[in-house]
Amino acid sequence: MKKARIILLNGASSSGKSAIALELQRLFKDPYMHLGIDTVFSMIPSKCKRKDPCRLMAYVWEPIHAEAPEVNISVGPLGHKIMSGFHHACAALCRSGLNLVLDHVLLDKAWTRECRELFSPFEYHFVGVLCPIDVLETRERERGDRQIGLARFTALHAHTGNEYDMTVNTAAFSARVCAEQIVQHVSAARLNGSQRQMISKVPWYGDAQQSMSRH
Repeated sequence: MKKARIILLNGASSSGKSAIALELQRLFKDPYMHLGIDTVFSMIPSKCKRKDPCRLMAYVWEPIHAEAPEVNISVGPLGHKIMSGFHHACAALCRSGLNLVLDHVLLDKAWTRECRELFSPFEYHFVGVLCPIDVLETRERERGDRQIGLARFTALHAHTGNEYDMTVNTAAFSARVCAEQIVQHVSAARLNGSQRQMISKVPWYGDAQQSMSRH
């Protein structure tokens, strides 16, 4: 019996992770479940999305400047507990033989470590979804369903300290092409066995023209 496969897409809000996940579901012959951090946090009661004296906080958005679209996100004890439960639930699905595409924003090194530990028994591919901040902020404004400033904060924190099996650039390529690149990587990785060459540095956070000139 072959191992279940999990493809973890890590990147900033509005980077296009969900669109890539949908394309991967179309491209792979075997069925893949798509699980995302947005779904998890949508389950949290609104009263746990603010600071409170009982420390039941899941997460809080705090504006840095009233006149500028910048925020700071603090994750509280409940938020960390929820994320750990989410990771364990994903591992349980894989143990049942299900393939997963996981849409994530890894804001804490402990989250990354836990994912690597829990997913190590499976065929696990860690993909960095990259996009320059100016493009992210334009998408954020146009979609209209995100807290303004979330894209910038997550872009500056989601990739810190993370190593990837591969990265994709959603400013330079469509979701379909990015998904095709991931499928090609997965196929090549299976042919090459257990050898892995991790990408330890994310090359840019600049504007779109700079980023596209490097690819």
